[in-house]
Amino acid sequence: MKILFAVSDRDLLHSYSRLLELDGADVCTSFDGTQTITLIESHKFDVAVIGESLPRVENSRILGMLYGKGVPTIVISGKRVTSKMLCGSQIACSYLPVPFLPEEMRSLIKTLLEKKQSGKVFRTGEVSIDTSCFSMEGVRVTNEEIDVLRAVCEDTPINVRSESVYISALNSKLGSLNKHSRIKYILGKGYRLVNNNG
Repeated sequence: MKILFAVSDRDLLHSYSRLLELDGADVCTSFDGTQTITLIESHKFDVAVIGESLPRVENSRILGMLYGKGVPTIVISGKRVTSKMLCGSQIACSYLPVPFLPEEMRSLIKTLLEKKQSGKVFRTGEVSIDTSCFSMEGVRVTNEEIDVLRAVCEDTPINVRSESVYISALNSKLGSLNKHSRIKYILGKGYRLVNNNG
């Protein structure tokens, strides 16, 4: 497994890249945006972990390049994830809030790789999601949005932190696709995907 690990904090860069190497990964490291772009252009990565702001290059450019190459990407973030962030034109496959445990990062990398390699498309109602490219009919979705939608449709517990943020983003994306379905809370039943006729 080849991983791009790009963060501006050199202590974090060294410690976590070493940890991933001990797990058997081939890790390429970078501490600024220009170096990161050079690595993206010259290597084929299985997954990328990047900081929320790398010097000298806008993160949206880096995320766009990684998405274009089909590389699942985790953004390490000191900010709270918001619905507005998730509805932006360039989003990561997942956001990992600081501080985090090493096992959280390992688990997330494994989950993203499994989704990408599964090649699965699941359909619910009028919506289809391709988990291999984190896309809902051409609109980007995160790992957590996929998990929330699947849980809602399969009537299983939502096991995602701050699920209301992801539900709000999913409803916005459903609206942008001109779908009539929305995720709503039904008293006594929990969240359900329902037909929204206005």
